[in-house]
Amino acid sequence: MDWTRQERVALGILGFFLLAGCTLLFFQRRTQALEIVQAPPASVGQSWDERLSASRQINLNAASAAELERLPGLGPRLAARIIAERDVHGPFYRVEDLLRVSGIGPKLLERLRPYLRVYK
Repeated sequence: MDWTRQERVALGILGFFLLAGCTLLFFQRRTQALEIVQAPPASVGQSWDERLSASRQINLNAASAAELERLPGLGPRLAARIIAERDVHGPFYRVEDLLRVSGIGPKLLERLRPYLRVYK
């Protein structure tokens, strides 16, 4: 096929706009999909500290001694007791199960609660 110069230019321009339109559609759909996956906004009633602590929660069943020691009110001894309790009696099923660890009472548990989650 012999195309004239004008036909080749017209096809090139048409191809460019077709490619630009497909690219635009791809990125619009990708952005919409990302918006759906994003977490819902934090509730209005939560304070900044509550939202910050919720984003830094650790898994009680997988935390190392070093991670546990970073929590408020926990030192190396309590961290070691938590790990020993977990190793001897199995995983924690609720945050309240920490009460079975010697040295952790209701007050300390309430202080630790915002920083902990339990995943099996």
